[in-house]
Amino acid sequence: MKKYAIHKIGGAGLMLPLQKLLELVNYILKEDKGKQTIFVISAFAGVTRILQDIFEAKLQNNESKVKSCFTLLKKIYFDREEDLMEDTFYDIPETGNWWERIQTISFKTTTDTVKRCGTTIKAELLSCGEFMSSEIFTGFLEKHTNTSVKFLRPWDIIMAKGDDYCNSTVKQPKTAKNISRVIAPRHSVDKIMIFPGYIASDEDRFDRLLGFDGSDLTAGLISHGLQTYDSLCSTELNFWKDVDGVYDTEGVYKSNISYKEYLDLPTTPVRKDAIIQVCEYKSETRIRSFLNLDHQGTKITW
Repeated sequence: MKKYAIHKIGGAGLMLPLQKLLELVNYILKEDKGKQTIFVISAFAGVTRILQDIFEAKLQNNESKVKSCFTLLKKIYFDREEDLMEDTFYDIPETGNWWERIQTISFKTTTDTVKRCGTTIKAELLSCGEFMSSEIFTGFLEKHTNTSVKFLRPWDIIMAKGDDYCNSTVKQPKTAKNISRVIAPRHSVDKIMIFPGYIASDEDRFDRLLGFDGSDLTAGLISHGLQTYDSLCSTELNFWKDVDGVYDTEGVYKSNISYKEYLDLPTTPVRKDAIIQVCEYKSETRIRSFLNLDHQGTKITW
């Protein structure tokens, strides 16, 4: 039986100091022994907000703000690259030059074009954050672990639709079928899979997005898709956050919380539709803290 362990790491987790990030990764790989490890990666903390600011500044034709945001963005990424890699920027074949794409939108695309294209341009810009974070994280894994890494392209897998390209609706069952078709044949407990979250495609464009905290949904979709087309496989899903788990409306920590109780909470650390994706096959699902690895977090019960 094929076993998968899916780990969604958000932007704050990716900004951990080198030794703390290594501690997290090594902990995960040790726990995942005998399983296929899949990392779903967000943009580094603060990056999506900066990219949104660039887009808004373009709409307002505020070139000085575009320039200052771009400078700040470069500092975040190149500082993180230096911290984790200590060498040149890691390049994954067939993923494109994301800095060039950001520069083109920021400095060569006119305000009129940005206004006319609307969310297609915004989605194209925001998607760069996840890709660049995934590139650096991939290089970090290859440099600091003894495991080979396979980078998976989200536009081959997550299909979506809708007029708002930044808040797209997932197309099922095609997405589930793609997940099984692309991921299952590459199953290898000796290789880590990296998957940029948040990003989807339709038949013509790959720069669609799944809305706020879309990487949570990506992780849930992967778990659901794998089990849809292989009922004998097992999937575990871990959402790594900066909280110990789930707290109820009274502020009380819950070591276990039912699926229905979770959905009734007014605010949750993981997108509710990500958990909905998992409920059909009742995959083992936990919300855990990357700051406290000894804490088992909150388990979602079915």
